[in-house]
Amino acid sequence: MASLLDRILSYGPDTKVLTADQAGSSVVVSNIPPTTTAENIVIHFQRQKNGGGEIDHVHIPKKGTAVITFESSEVAEKVLKHSHKLEGSELKLQRFIPKQPLEVFQQVEARVNFSKLHLTPQESQDILDTLKENKEVAHRKGSKNLTILSGTFSQIDAAHKLLQFHITGKGRKGNFHNGGSSARKQSFEVQAQFMNLLTRLHETNLHNIEHDFGVKIVWGENASQVRIFPKKTSDEQNRFQKGCDAFIDLTRNLFRT
Repeated sequence: MASLLDRILSYGPDTKVLTADQAGSSVVVSNIPPTTTAENIVIHFQRQKNGGGEIDHVHIPKKGTAVITFESSEVAEKVLKHSHKLEGSELKLQRFIPKQPLEVFQQVEARVNFSKLHLTPQESQDILDTLKENKEVAHRKGSKNLTILSGTFSQIDAAHKLLQFHITGKGRKGNFHNGGSSARKQSFEVQAQFMNLLTRLHETNLHNIEHDFGVKIVWGENASQVRIFPKKTSDEQNRFQKGCDAFIDLTRNLFRT
């Protein structure tokens, strides 16, 4: 056990850096008795009767608190469903939530047809310059008068809000799209393990989004990209965009539930 603890245990106030996969497999345990040893903590959360399993890492930032990272998110979910008592103390468990929100989407692209927004070439260029300088959003020319913006989800979300601000300020309406009068698709680069978790926990919600907004969410198992298409019966740009937004909201809320 001593050699195992040396391998998986760390101490100190500095938060251990976790990947998105590790964060999804981690729980924060508090109200641990001050006299409890790290060995007893590990033993407790390895026991199957407590919902436990194989542990990847244990970080103890201070007395009475531990961040436990399991080798799978399924074990973390089982542990959270159990009540835990250790050396006479009722333990408090919660999902690991980092100080900074996780970037669920590794890379997002949005296609904008500035000619549909009724902006002058100079206005369009000013917006692109602002996005690049202030939001670090990259852009490149696409086909059929499209400009393709790329960045993390939060960067593209900020770009969308900036565009809406400019459009609203000029008394005009418009949205991200792939050309023509309506959207063709939106694509999101994602982490496969995250999508596996999302489809398991929120299968009904995903079906509801498809039904309510007339969209089709396409993701192949273990693929790194999700595509959202409007169904043939839905040609309303606003409805399609709301469906994409609903999907994004669902993914962002996954770590908050």
